[in-house]
Amino acid sequence: MLCAADAVGDEPFFVLLGDYFVPERQMCVNMAKVSAEHGNCSVIAVAPVPADQVSRYGIIAGEQVGSLSGEKLGEEDFGAVWKVSGLVEKPKAEDAPSHLFIVGRYLLTPRVMELLKTQGPGAGGEIQLTDALERLLETEEMYALVVDPNEGCDTGTPAAWAATNARLALANPAQKPAFMEALGDASL
Repeated sequence: MLCAADAVGDEPFFVLLGDYFVPERQMCVNMAKVSAEHGNCSVIAVAPVPADQVSRYGIIAGEQVGSLSGEKLGEEDFGAVWKVSGLVEKPKAEDAPSHLFIVGRYLLTPRVMELLKTQGPGAGGEIQLTDALERLLETEEMYALVVDPNEGCDTGTPAAWAATNARLALANPAQKPAFMEALGDASL
């Protein structure tokens, strides 16, 4: 199977979706390390999610093949590396192949851009990156790195978006006083 970016002549690239905010860059650094260790294949960041929430996310299928540290880890332990055999966008809980959701961080080979040009609508009537990645698996290997979901913040719902902004404002000493003042009586 091909993995190298040379297949289409361009460089691999990161996709950082806005519905999962990650303030630090270490997750991407670790993904690049996994990619380099596996022939420059695509790597996606995943995290464990409770069964009753799998229908909100893209979920992977596959098997654990190692870890970032080289130590033996459990399948859903942070740092575990999976070889991806399939992906499904927003499955029903009973149809989910795992409880590992895609956290919106991807390191992809350029081939996916060719596939997106011909990708038809999927879940929600939208063109889904997850569906193009499923097609990518027909010609390239793909890996997933299990990350700590606390490295980022889900911003996919209005409440989660507001909570993320509040958490960031409260954690920043320069912003906290102005944020608390803006809340006024609402902070009670």
